[in-house]
Amino acid sequence: MKARFALIALSACLAWSAVPASVLAAPDQAEAPTRLDEVVVSARRAGAPMWTVRRDGEGVMILVGAIEEAPRGFEWRPQALEEAAARADRILFPQRGRASPADVLRLMWRIRTIGWLPEGTTTADYLTPEDQARLEALMAGEKTDQWRRYSLLLLAIDLFKNKAGETDARPVGADDAVRRAARKARVPIRSIGVVRGADLIESLISAPPAMHRECLRAALSAAELGPDALRLRAEAWRGLRVAEVLASPVDQAVD
Repeated sequence: MKARFALIALSACLAWSAVPASVLAAPDQAEAPTRLDEVVVSARRAGAPMWTVRRDGEGVMILVGAIEEAPRGFEWRPQALEEAAARADRILFPQRGRASPADVLRLMWRIRTIGWLPEGTTTADYLTPEDQARLEALMAGEKTDQWRRYSLLLLAIDLFKNKAGETDARPVGADDAVRRAARKARVPIRSIGVVRGADLIESLISAPPAMHRECLRAALSAAELGPDALRLRAEAWRGLRVAEVLASPVDQAVD
């Protein structure tokens, strides 16, 4: 049961890495000029943070900042985003993850290496006394203290899912809105690259436990806010307060 839980959680973590954090809609441009005279960036009022980038009259690029999840019942206005997507000549999404059956089998085979701390160590060996005390307070209601042996990455995922409200979250649908509008307008879509599942898994296996310390610290902050963590981030995104979104412990935990 524990192995199954870890597999689901780590698979979710890999999915976070592949989820678009932003959507790029760009009209076709002529051959790139040899001289860059002027770049103008302006913010747009829309249902999602959008910036229009103009380059010396040669072309226009629209950058869209998107979040993936929000609390149940969260609403936003996708019309401006859909209209921008329909007018684009092409749409670029961020890198996507791609895992093969062999990658999944390797993940299952090495799950103990990824999901547990080295033998004879606990979270107290890697966290500051202050962060360990915060973790103790959040995990006080657990039936066992087995969590002390979980890897910092697994603990971060567990805190985010079970303490910060991610379990009850629902997709925002910004990327879906873009894809629907693009299909309707027959606008081509492609990803700017692919992250191989083998590379992601290798990084999880080879990373020293301390590498995930900052991820856990952000998850602690999100868990201390409780379900409000996702709500505050989503409201900041809808209100176009980009700095608040980026400063959110939720954003930092899933980055």
